[in-house]
Amino acid sequence: MRLFFKKIHKWPKLVWVASFVEGLEEITGPFVETNKDWCAETVWADDYKKGDFDRTDLIFGSGIRCRNETVMFVSSGTVLDRLFYSKVGDIWYLSNSLPGLLACAKISLKTNYLDYHNDIRSIEKGLKKYQRVLPGFPENINLISFNNLLYDGNCLKELDKPDTAPNFDTFKTYLNFLINSANRLQQNFNDPARKNTIRPLACLSSGYDSPTTAIIVKYAGCKETVTIKDTASILKTSDSGFDIAKTLKMKCKTYKRAPDRYKNEIAFWAAAGVDLDLNLSVFDYPAPLCLFFTGFNGDRLWNRQPHSV
Repeated sequence: MRLFFKKIHKWPKLVWVASFVEGLEEITGPFVETNKDWCAETVWADDYKKGDFDRTDLIFGSGIRCRNETVMFVSSGTVLDRLFYSKVGDIWYLSNSLPGLLACAKISLKTNYLDYHNDIRSIEKGLKKYQRVLPGFPENINLISFNNLLYDGNCLKELDKPDTAPNFDTFKTYLNFLINSANRLQQNFNDPARKNTIRPLACLSSGYDSPTTAIIVKYAGCKETVTIKDTASILKTSDSGFDIAKTLKMKCKTYKRAPDRYKNEIAFWAAAGVDLDLNLSVFDYPAPLCLFFTGFNGDRLWNRQPHSV
């Protein structure tokens, strides 16, 4: 199985759409790494040159990996990203971008369907309960989070991601796993074989989930952080992580949360259907590509009081 590439420079960064016509045709936007046997908009905790991102769960981003007569479509190791796919006539289309899939497959969303937002957010129910199909015309759109898709020349098959974690018998084992993963991640995104430069950036608040993340990604070579000084609460208190960054000996740039500072607000509404995470648009991200780390809902997830997650 071979990959045939077509790059469209006017497309957004990192978008790709694959279709099975004669062979596997791959249409990409800027900054997608391409190779004879694979393409990717991803970093992973392993040797970049081997391109074995289909053999790990420690992956941020997505990609396509050809091996012999099979193709693996690899989704992100997080549940905040997903792959979309649909069959129109005899042609399969797969993409890391819903707009990209709709444009290339000539599928339309239904204007009278009001639950797209709820369908996307259903991932909060877990990997076994999220909505797998979005209504479309003339065909529906399938989506997959975390797991991979294998194409054997005839059909697509969902496969579990490999589990690369050891048994966490002690906290030291767990900590070493995090540190070693961060070290390997740094080696991957700094590999000189990459065509595109990637710079890491961490977000800090006064909570403890994002500082914990920042401590870990220091081992991935992250030295820069950003923070928002004011909270989203009605109470005008500070949520700044500036002092934490100072303690961690990391650079920190402070921003203010304000509607007139939001960038690309329409794109956020179009992608999410709500105004959540608009605050992330106030940051200045390193160019050309940024690997962004943050923490979210750590207080809710690790609360010691009995609760349902």
